[in-house]
This record gives sequence, C-alpha cells and structure tokens, in this order.
Amino acid sequence: MPMIIKANEIKKRSRAGMKNPLRGIYVGEDYDLLAAIMARYPSGVATLETALSLHGITDEYLNPPFFLSFNLGYRPIKDERIVQIWEDRNTRTLGTIAMERDGVEFLTYDKERLLLEVFRREKLISMEAYSAAISYYRKAANDGTLSLPKLREYCKALPKGGIFRARIRKEIL
Repeated sequence: MPMIIKANEIKKRSRAGMKNPLRGIYVGEDYDLLAAIMARYPSGVATLETALSLHGITDEYLNPPFFLSFNLGYRPIKDERIVQIWEDRNTRTLGTIAMERDGVEFLTYDKERLLLEVFRREKLISMEAYSAAISYYRKAANDGTLSLPKLREYCKALPKGGIFRARIRKEIL
C-alpha cells in the first residue's frame, strides 16, 4: 500500500526508503502523484480535466498538469505540474464532494458543477476532454442521471448563470 506522510509526521518514522516529491511531503516507493499534491495543497479543489478523469468521464489517465481551484488571493504555486485556478471564496466550494486516493481525502466538484466549470473554462482544457465531457453529459441527461435541479441551483449561484442555462439547453438537453 502506497504511503504519503506529511513532514511533521515523518519525525516519528524513519525516512529510509522515502521520496520527497513535494516540499513537506514524503512518500513510499509506489505513490500516486495526485494524492501527494492534494496532501500538499489540501485547500485545493480538483477541477476540469483532473476532475473529469476522477469521475471517469474521460478515458485519460491522471497525468500532470493537475487542475486545482483555490480561493482568490491564495499564493501562486510555482509547480509546472499544477494549473492553478482562482475562484471567489463564496462560489468555490459550491458543489464540492470528498474523494480519496491513497489515503488522502480531498475535494473535487460533483458532476453537475463540473459541467459548469467545463463551460466556464473550456479554453483551458483540451478539445478531446471537452468533447468527451459534452458526450457524457448528453448521455447522462438522456438517461436521467444528470440532476437538473442541482444545475439550476448552481446556475443561480454562479455569476453569468443565465449563459450556462442557455448552453445547457443548447448543448446538453
């Protein structure tokens, strides 16, 4: 079982055989890079291509760069493996759910909020990921697994929600 340990806990254990892929994070031989990054930046919310992959919406394996959302004003992260997105603190946690990888619990967006993020930031993701997401959401809308009440609630809470409602009607429904 892979092991991810924060620096303040490592003093209790031996560093022998441990790697240090991120400042303050020590890992065992076989570790999940996304889990290590989320342990290092626990206030980040996995979004866009990273979240699409976590939800199984795209077939892409989780490789860097990882897309993470942070509150406006959060310090810039100088790590080429992370694409940092700043979000207003009042809307950033809207639609978040907890996930776990390698014993590290972190936040990502639920599928409905993720659709709105794909619309909001489509220029940041690949065309393949965008196409896969739209195809998935069309199927989800047809089979009833996409929650339209949640989408309405999120559209009301986010700036420019009317634009999202129109795009949902045009591209998804």
